[in-house]
Amino acid sequence: MTQASQGDAVYEEDEVTISFEKHVAQLLGHEAGLFVASGTAGNQIALRSLLQQPPHSVLADHRSHVIVYEAGGMASLSQAMAQPVIPRNGLHLTLEDSGRLLQNALWSIDEAPIPSSEGNSAG
Repeated sequence: MTQASQGDAVYEEDEVTISFEKHVAQLLGHEAGLFVASGTAGNQIALRSLLQQPPHSVLADHRSHVIVYEAGGMASLSQAMAQPVIPRNGLHLTLEDSGRLLQNALWSIDEAPIPSSEGNSAG
């Protein structure tokens, strides 16, 4: 830590963070990357950037981190309500699990629920 750069990543002064973001973006084939200090911050940023106009519903495995540990973050920061889903196969959500819940729902493409890909509360 004593030899870490002292620059501010917000002002693009931290060469280590900038290099890391560029490296990961290149590995994943993306234009840019963003380093965040926690998975919770990353989840909330991802939700906020994907959801356009409230109200929103987000389907997530009932064991997912956003359901178990992030409390009302999704509701307070993105005006979205989480809908816990118990996977029929007991392991992970499938398209069929989502389809069961959305059979009678009507929405435009911007209002479509975003399924969470977190498998369980461990991430």
